[in-house]
Amino acid sequence: MDQLVAWIERLQKAQVSDLAEYLFRSLVPGSQSLEIQGCMIAADPIGEIAPRPGDCSPASASLFRFLDVNEPNRSIEVHQQLVSEIAAILTLASERRVEIAHEIAMRVENQPQLTFIGYGGMIDRRLIGPIDNQLTDAFLEWLSKIVALPEPHRSVIGTACTLHHGAVLLYEKDVRSAYLLLVAAIEVLSRQYGAPPTDWLDWEESGKWEKFMAGISLSPDQQTALREKLMSDKHLRLKATFRNYGASRLPDSFWDEPWKEWIYSVNASVGRWESAQVLDEKKIGDIFSRDRTILSKSIGLSYDVRSGLVHRGERLGLLESSLLSGMTIEEAAPLPFSILRAVLLGLIETEISEYTSESVLPDLQYVAGCILQ
Repeated sequence: MDQLVAWIERLQKAQVSDLAEYLFRSLVPGSQSLEIQGCMIAADPIGEIAPRPGDCSPASASLFRFLDVNEPNRSIEVHQQLVSEIAAILTLASERRVEIAHEIAMRVENQPQLTFIGYGGMIDRRLIGPIDNQLTDAFLEWLSKIVALPEPHRSVIGTACTLHHGAVLLYEKDVRSAYLLLVAAIEVLSRQYGAPPTDWLDWEESGKWEKFMAGISLSPDQQTALREKLMSDKHLRLKATFRNYGASRLPDSFWDEPWKEWIYSVNASVGRWESAQVLDEKKIGDIFSRDRTILSKSIGLSYDVRSGLVHRGERLGLLESSLLSGMTIEEAAPLPFSILRAVLLGLIETEISEYTSESVLPDLQYVAGCILQ
């Protein structure tokens, strides 16, 4: 709750003339919109919104407003974290799901129309492009391969596929949870298809420990005992297996896969989306180093991000998880969400190709409510 505390401290020190109003939209379950008045936040009811497929209850929107010191250069990540923490407190206080959307409010000068633009899609712009009109053929190809997998491969690869889908559903609203699911999917594959290192020199941390042992003057027997202990540590072996599997199992063709990012502009005067446009079109190798040593280290650092999120409750920011426009990765660093997802897809395709066999799907066509054979 660091940003929440920092916000309150800013308000305590500020003069009224220093303050500005920040606008977002909030969603709550039910037909009654969130309404708050009389403090440093406010929520003005908008009303019930149209239901979306899968909704289990009505949902209502409000215009959520709060006061803060007017600092135009404040990072969007600060706003994102702050509204998330305010929503977390509102959820605790109400024991209801309270969502404050991650978006930016904009208005054309001298016009009343207020337009909100979400920014979560920047985390993986490949996912927001329009649906390909050739989807049927691709669907049938994937379906035939999946159902032809023998066990245990069907269960393992199927689990990785569903974890990938969960990450895609979450990434715009909660990239932290989505990132965890991607790492979990690769870990599921690595435990089935990867092999833990058995040689001390194959372990990426061996050099660091050699220096440590020399620095404290351990005897040869003590050094051998410490090496054996470290190599038998379950967590260290899991990480090493994860890292080695991800870096070695991807085919060279992975770097030649197309990388196409999309963007939507908004007509702010009428509050309407425009047609999708291609923001960038390259190959993976144009934005991520082909050096497998860098890939190995980066995958290991992504595993460390997962450990920090799970064991220490660390945050994963918008910019940390995004591949920014024009960015290239030439040095080891935790993989952005979109690159990590590409790695996962490459591994899923590799394992499917390795273990699937020919299958024949039912010769049925469902057209306009009629079944054709």
